[in-house]
Amino acid sequence: MKVHWSIWLVGAIAILWHGMSVMNLVMQMSSAGVANMPEPFRTLVASRPLWATLAFAVASISGLLGGVALCLRHRISGPLFFFSFLGALFAVLQTMVAGALGMLNFAMIVLTVLGPIAFGFFLIVYTHRARKRGWLRGTQVS
Repeated sequence: MKVHWSIWLVGAIAILWHGMSVMNLVMQMSSAGVANMPEPFRTLVASRPLWATLAFAVASISGLLGGVALCLRHRISGPLFFFSFLGALFAVLQTMVAGALGMLNFAMIVLTVLGPIAFGFFLIVYTHRARKRGWLRGTQVS
């Protein structure tokens, strides 16, 4: 089966997006990294509960693994992107409940709130369609 070129483009973009997210997560885990952030982000990180940090970690790491799996055309990319979407959803909901949106400008709201949700949804839909078209391989037990 001939695979459409977009699978590698989408996979590469997912790796870049989630790779930056993992770097952001690592930066938020160090006090030096948090100290270099703008004030609204320092406040957000300092007030974030553990469950929201774990949700952010799940979103970042499973999204990065999903991008790698998509480039390898593996069927596991769909569930990984689903877990990434759920993690992003919980992390964003915590940001909204904490009232942190008022501290952010429009560009930051798009980048930190709308972007992860929209991109995560796109990745779920894309991998679903790629699987239906036979572009993804899976492990077959004989």
